[in-house]
Amino acid sequence: MATALALTGASVGHFAIPPILQILLDNYGLHGAFLIQGGFYLNIAFFGSLYRPATAAHTNTHMETEKESMLTTKVTDSPRKRFPKEPTDYSQSHHMLNTLPETLRKPRMSLSTNDITVDLSKLDVSKKVNRFAYLSTTGSHMMGSIESLGVMVMTENAAPEQEDIDTGGGKKSGNRFVFPKVFHCTVFKMPVVILYTVVMFVTFYGYFSFVIFMPPDAVTRGASKYEKTWLVSFSGIGDFIGRVLIGLVGDLGLMKRYKIMSLVCALCGINIILFDFATSFWWMGTHVFLYGVFGGAYVAINAVVLIDLVGLETLPKALSTVLLFQGAGAAVGQPIEGVIRDVTLSYRPINYMNGAFLLIGALLLICHPMLLRLCESSKPSQNGNIPMIAVTATEDDIG
Repeated sequence: MATALALTGASVGHFAIPPILQILLDNYGLHGAFLIQGGFYLNIAFFGSLYRPATAAHTNTHMETEKESMLTTKVTDSPRKRFPKEPTDYSQSHHMLNTLPETLRKPRMSLSTNDITVDLSKLDVSKKVNRFAYLSTTGSHMMGSIESLGVMVMTENAAPEQEDIDTGGGKKSGNRFVFPKVFHCTVFKMPVVILYTVVMFVTFYGYFSFVIFMPPDAVTRGASKYEKTWLVSFSGIGDFIGRVLIGLVGDLGLMKRYKIMSLVCALCGINIILFDFATSFWWMGTHVFLYGVFGGAYVAINAVVLIDLVGLETLPKALSTVLLFQGAGAAVGQPIEGVIRDVTLSYRPINYMNGAFLLIGALLLICHPMLLRLCESSKPSQNGNIPMIAVTATEDDIG
C-alpha cells in the first residue's frame, strides 16, 4: 500500500499535464511549450536534490543519543542500586578482564559487586551500530557485562575497521573514493532474475507504446485535438485508481502478488486489443480508462513482486537490472511500431502487437514456478562429476 501511494503523484501529473500542454501549444507554440515544460522539470530536479536517506539520519540521531546518555551516567549510579543482588560466578569475568587492553582497566565506573571496573570513556560504543548487540539500554543508561565488553573489544582489535565517509554519490574510504556500482551482472546467475527481466521488457513494451500511439490513432477515428488530450487524462485518472486499488488488494493476501500482476497484465493486454474496435469518443474513453486502471496496478506492484521473488537483500542489485531492461522495452517499441505504422498505414497492427506483448509477459510470469523447476532439473548433478574411489578393507586392517 505504501508503494502504491508513493507512486500516485505520477497519476496526478498524467491526468493534469495533457490538457495544459495542449493549451501551451495553442498559445505559445512548440518552442514556448517546451520552454515552460523544461521549467517544470527543473523544479523537480531542485526539490529532488533535497532528499536525504531517512535511515541514515535516524541511525546517526540514535547513536548520538545513546552515546551521550552513556557518557553522562553518574559514577554513583551503581548497578546494585538498580538490580537485586544475585549469586554470580566471577571467575570468567576476571579472565575476560585480563584480556582487555590496559586502558580499559582504569577505575571509573563500577559494573559489578566485585569491584571490577571498566573505563567506558575509552570505548566509543557509537562507532559502529552493531556494537549495541553487546549492550542493553533502559533509555537513559547503557548496561553491559564484563564478558560482553571484553568480546566487543577483542572483536574490534582482531578486525580493525576503516571508517567510510558517505559523500552522497559514493563512499570515501580514507583518501580513496569508491564510485558506487550501479549495474550488477552477478544477478544474471539467478534464473528468476533473467525470467523477470524478460517479463518486464515485453510487458513494458506493450504498456508504454500504447499510450504513445493512442492519441494519433484516436484522431483517425474522428477525435478532436482536445478530445485526444482528454483521453490521455482519462488514463491518468484510471492510473490513480489502479495504484490505490492494487495497494489494498495486495495487502489483503487473497492470492500471491505475482499472480495479481500476471492478471492485471493480461487484462491490460485484452483491453488494448478491444480498443481497436472502439469508434466513438466515450467508447474509446472507457477502454483508455481501463488501460489506466490495469496499467497503474501493473506499475505499482512490479517492484513488490520483485522483492517476493529475489528477497530484500538482492533487491538493490536486481532492481537496477530490471529497470534498465524495462526502459529498453519502452525505448525500442516506439521506433519499431513507428516503422510498422508507416508501412501498413494503420494503427491496428500496433494495437494487436501491444496487447500480445502484455499477454506474453503475463503468461511467462504466471508460469514462472514451472519454468524455474524445469531450469533446476536440467542442471547436471553436482555429485555426478566426483570420482568414486573404491576402498577395500581386510580383516587385518579392521583388527
